[in-house]
Amino acid sequence: MGLVLDDSAGVGAAIDGGNAEAALLQRVERAHVDWSQEPVARRILLRFHSSPLEIRGASRATGVALDAFTLETPLVVTSIGRRGRALPGLPFDEARGTVPHSGGRVVDPATGQTQPGMYVAGWIKRGFASGIGANRFDVEETVDALVEDAAAGAASSWA
Repeated sequence: MGLVLDDSAGVGAAIDGGNAEAALLQRVERAHVDWSQEPVARRILLRFHSSPLEIRGASRATGVALDAFTLETPLVVTSIGRRGRALPGLPFDEARGTVPHSGGRVVDPATGQTQPGMYVAGWIKRGFASGIGANRFDVEETVDALVEDAAAGAASSWA
């Protein structure tokens, strides 16, 4: 699975002249992404300078309306704010402001069991600290867990 930076909005120039955290993105593959086309490969696409307006779908995500277009997707991962807040249905460590996990898989603290189809990354995973560089490694660990679970057939239980 690859990591690709959508350079359609011209963010490459900003990254090339940016700070130390931006320097980590200099090594990421860049491409002009046509979001209206079906994906050609399994990959994580990073798009900057877009504002989400609405998550579409009734009982589960079907897409995200952005300021420029609608992205159809069955998965939406949000990362907004500095301190995690409890969400219904997810265990939460109030003292740390994080969701208990093991390698990115959400864990029920009462049983120690992972929760099928539930994953965390970034500050909700490890608390408010650091920046893009540290988050990148968190995301890689979590995506590895997700892909491992899907390959093991766990995805059928995520409904």
